[in-house]
Amino acid sequence: RLEEGSANLRKRMSRLEEELDQEKKKYTMLEIKLRNSERAREDAEKRNQLLQKEMEEFFSTLGSLTVGARGDKAP
Repeated sequence: RLEEGSANLRKRMSRLEEELDQEKKKYTMLEIKLRNSERAREDAEKRNQLLQKEMEEFFSTLGSLTVGARGDKAP
C-alpha cells in the first residue's frame, strides 16, 4: 500500500512539474509578445511623428508657393 501511494504521488508530482514547466513557457512567450508589441508601438509612434513633420513641411512649402503665385498675379 505504501509503495502504491508513493508511486501515485511520484506520478502526480511529475504531472505537476510538467504543468509548471508549460506555464513557465507560456509566461515567457507572453513576455516576448509584450516586448514585441511595445517595440512595434514605439516604432509606429516614431513613424507617425516623422509623417506629421513631413506633412507640416509639405503644407508649409505648399502655402509658400501658393502665396508666391498669388503675389505674381497681383497687379
